[in-house]
Order: sequence, then structure tokens, then C-alpha cells
Amino acid sequence: MPSTPVCETSEPDRELLLETIVYDLLWSVFHVGTFATVLNGCTRTDADSTLRPWRHLLSDNNKIMQLALRYATEIGLTEQDTAKMAKLYNDIAAEKLRLAPLVECSMGRTGADRQQLVAAATSWRRLAKEAKSILLAFADLVVRRLGDLLAEDARTLLQFLDEAAAGSDRRVGPSGEISLPVLKQMRHQPRMKIEGRCTVLVADKSVAAALKDVSVRGLGIICDRALPEKESITLVLEDGRQLKGKVASRRGDLVGLLFDSRLSYNDPLFRRTTGHASHARARTAV
Repeated sequence: MPSTPVCETSEPDRELLLETIVYDLLWSVFHVGTFATVLNGCTRTDADSTLRPWRHLLSDNNKIMQLALRYATEIGLTEQDTAKMAKLYNDIAAEKLRLAPLVECSMGRTGADRQQLVAAATSWRRLAKEAKSILLAFADLVVRRLGDLLAEDARTLLQFLDEAAAGSDRRVGPSGEISLPVLKQMRHQPRMKIEGRCTVLVADKSVAAALKDVSVRGLGIICDRALPEKESITLVLEDGRQLKGKVASRRGDLVGLLFDSRLSYNDPLFRRTTGHASHARARTAV
């Protein structure tokens, strides 16, 4: 008989688990705000809105996150907050299942369709209030342990959820288009911590800097010299490799660089991240 695979028994990386849970929470409440807002638009008497463009958001990751939440108290979350988050994921999964048959509804809805849309809008507005309550509970933790970008995203999402829960359809245009808030960080493109030195070449200058974090779209660096935003730069790594991009943001000494071309997830930079080995252990443990 084949041997049974042995899971690693090492402790999961708490910081990485915290980041995973928070990233997923932000992404999930973004779904809630989007569906609530679109449904607010769909229920207008003159609505030409449809859920069809948003069917890709109906994917359900409830079971995965319920497993991750088993470790929530180990990474500093209270049992009460963990229970609330588990309930939110269950509620989102149930409402997505109920919403699926209405995705194809558009112009020419029957009276029964409209009644179902009104009921769905009420449910998603309730979810928006529930999501806001949970996100508020995370606000201090996000600021203290995960940095300004995620904290800024949390504030943006709180406003979005407020609007959606109040029944606002101001983001929905006359043809059903929706203007969504722009987030600085998204769950499917998280930044991972990285260490090392680098050099920034901009115009005729050569500026020393330190690596801070990396995603497929860009790098965070620490640099005490002025770098003009939106200007093209070349980043030279310690091994001589060069990456082209632009300065996208600056907060004090923290500079965000946006690559001209996205990195592959197999890029050598990701093998240098401080959470790389722990990430594999965390996935095994979860």
C-alpha cells in the first residue's frame, strides 16, 4: 500500500496567515459592496442594469477560508471576531447561491424577477452592514501590523459598504455601468516581504535603496532620496538584473514602483521573499 503523506508539524507563519485572512476579507467585502450596489441599481424603476458582468464574483471560497480561520486566534484575533467572520463567509456563500439564477436577468424582467431582485438587494444591504462591522473590528490591527496601504483600502471599503448598505445607486450609471472604488492592494496580488539592496537609475542619477516587498506588479523600496513620481526608472538588483518601471507612490522613505511588465509567480524574486518557505508550510498546515 502507498505510504500516507506526512504533513509538516511546524507552526504556521502567523504574520502570513494574518495577511492571508485580511487580504481575503478585503476582497470578500469588496464583493459584498459590489453586489449590493449593482442590485441597488437593478431595482430602480428605470433600471437598465444587469448582474451579468459580475457573475465571475460568484465564485465561493467559503470552505477555504473556514479552514484558515481555525488558526485565527493563534494570530491575535479574538474568538468573537473569528466567529463573526466565519458567519460572514457562510452568509456570503448562501447569498451568492441565491443570486446565481438572477445573473442572467436584464431588461424585460418579469414581475417575479423584480421581486426577487428587490429581496436580493435587501439581503446584500444587510450583508454590507455585517461586513462593515467586521472590518471596523480589524481597523486597528491592520494599521498596527500590515501597513498604510491596507489601512487605506480598509477605509475606502468602509465608505463603499456604507453607501451600499444605505441603498445608494450613485455609482451605477444610466446604462448599468458601475464606478467601483480603486484599491491599492488586492488579495490576488498581495505583496510579500523581501530583503536586499538595490540601485535606482533615474535620469542621470544613481540612487541606493533597500527592498521592502514585492508583488507581480511592482516593488516597495526604502529610499531617502527624492524620486519623481510617474517618471520611468530602472531598478538594478544585487545580481545585476534590471527591471523597468515607474515611481507610482511615495510615503516618507517608502516608495512604490510599478513594473512595465508583470512578473511571473515563478520569478526568482519570490524565492527570496522572507515568507516564501513559511508560505508552503502554512498551506500544508491549513
